[in-house]
Amino acid sequence: MASDLFYLIDFTISMLISVYNWIFSVVTIIIIFKQRELRTFNYLLLCNSCVAIVLNSMLALLTSILGLNESWAENVLKIR
Repeated sequence: MASDLFYLIDFTISMLISVYNWIFSVVTIIIIFKQRELRTFNYLLLCNSCVAIVLNSMLALLTSILGLNESWAENVLKIR
């Protein structure tokens, strides 16, 4: 079984990547809206992809935060 340090490093890296993806996607959406370039099909697809990335990153960030909470492991052991 993996140690607690492994999970701490894994969830921390996942959180950092999620925050980076979230910031990059939001900045991309803001730039496109400021330039008023949402009229073209390519930019519309790009914004749609960025919204999907933001939602996925928020979910990954939430699961990483909950994963850092050590009480979930105790609850799993009690069920078994």
